[in-house]
Amino acid sequence: MKTVPVDALYNNPADCLIDVRLAEDFDHQHLPRAKSNCVFEVAFAGRLAEQAPYKENRVVIYGANAKSQEAPMAAEKMERLGYQNVVVVDGGIEAWKAAGHPVEGEGNEPFPPAFADGQYSLDLEESRIEWTGRNLLNKH
Repeated sequence: MKTVPVDALYNNPADCLIDVRLAEDFDHQHLPRAKSNCVFEVAFAGRLAEQAPYKENRVVIYGANAKSQEAPMAAEKMERLGYQNVVVVDGGIEAWKAAGHPVEGEGNEPFPPAFADGQYSLDLEESRIEWTGRNLLNKH
């Protein structure tokens, strides 16, 4: 998997830049000129054919951060679809913002709220866990 550092991308914008995170994450914040195409949706390949019709051209994709799996998963799918020059933004949108580059979208704060890795104490009597599943058409 080829990667590009955020500063190199900032100084040499991609012809085709695709955000492969969830649509609501894209709406909240995304790189300028990026297109949204969530890798987890069934329509990923169909939208990709419209967004990047020339499989030999460079397509730059990004996910949330260095630990997230959206971009590597998208790169793998794209290579199986015949894309020959897929490049992943090293560190994703998190690294882009940390380098001080601009973002577009509806929100200024991280979305969803970021929690540091580690252990947390819970009051089991006062705590509850809520889980939301989603698919292409709805949440449940």
